[in-house]
Amino acid sequence: MKPTLTELFAGLNEESSFCEELFASIRRLLAWELRRRGAGSGLGPSCFGCTDWHTWEDLYIRGDTEEVLNSTGPLLDLAIDCYEYAVIRRYSSLREQLDVKDNINGLIRLNVRNFVTERQRQNDPCGTKTYRNIRAAVEELLIDGEWRAQGLSRGVVHNDTRLFVNGASEEEATSQGELDEWMGTLSDTFNIAREIGASVNDEVQTRLVELLRTQGERFPCVFFGDLAGVWKKRARNAYEGIRYRENDELAWSGGGDEEAGRRDMIRHCDDRFDFFEEIVEVQGRLSDLRRAVQNSGFYAPVRKRLLKILDVLESAIINDSGEKFPSQAEMARRLGVSTSTYNDDIMRLRELYFREISDE
Repeated sequence: MKPTLTELFAGLNEESSFCEELFASIRRLLAWELRRRGAGSGLGPSCFGCTDWHTWEDLYIRGDTEEVLNSTGPLLDLAIDCYEYAVIRRYSSLREQLDVKDNINGLIRLNVRNFVTERQRQNDPCGTKTYRNIRAAVEELLIDGEWRAQGLSRGVVHNDTRLFVNGASEEEATSQGELDEWMGTLSDTFNIAREIGASVNDEVQTRLVELLRTQGERFPCVFFGDLAGVWKKRARNAYEGIRYRENDELAWSGGGDEEAGRRDMIRHCDDRFDFFEEIVEVQGRLSDLRRAVQNSGFYAPVRKRLLKILDVLESAIINDSGEKFPSQAEMARRLGVSTSTYNDDIMRLRELYFREISDE
């Protein structure tokens, strides 16, 4: 019998907070949560920050711990970040709960769900705003008694909530394909989708209420997740090409005098790169940070990426080789991760530096 999440977590300590079996379990939970939200059936890796992956190559990998750990793809990138979010960063609070509870499986699962929600909110703002607008419009129709719901979660509409329109009785729910066909018959679908994906406001929601009220007879019974899903798809299409545009201004110039190069370095990732200036100017800091990375409790692939970032920094700045420091997109490509994961790596380096090395 496989050990539970609680049993695996109980074997950790602050000095050794990584467990391969627990990581594999977190990855499986993450895969299930991503599939539940539409990953693999229209929602791509970029909606969760994996902009360098176009398909879920490893989403359906199932097997033992070794097979899971040896897999590569966007899910592995997300799983590494998810483990840090759900377990490492919340180690103290989980340990406190374990002191008073026999089972913290639910808390760890909740952390995984919260991680996915945050990632989607950060990287799929269009879909998130659309979801909130659709839910607000549906809730108004429910309050007015024009629609009724079955399967609320603590009184809240969610993806699996079944909606009955205009007094409809129990019957087979309208499919996403049928809903998509209905949307194709609307005269102003594109502009409506663009508006509901642009901002969350009363005016947009009022317009949606009127649309759903007058068109509800086309789908007398529907799952909320399917209704929201077709609108999110249309809203994303309306903004296609905007969210994923690379900001070339963030690339380091590498030219000019040394001070200008340092200023470019700081701008590369806003204030998150401020600690690089100390590394450049104070002798021995780079070596100290490299040792701190090697001795950290980070998962091996993460340590490898962090050390590679430091190698590039040393080549481009400290050795004054004249080499240009790559843009975020280029560094992410070299590391084989998404730009979001690369920026997370920078935050890992920053936190490690100020915790272990800096005089501050």
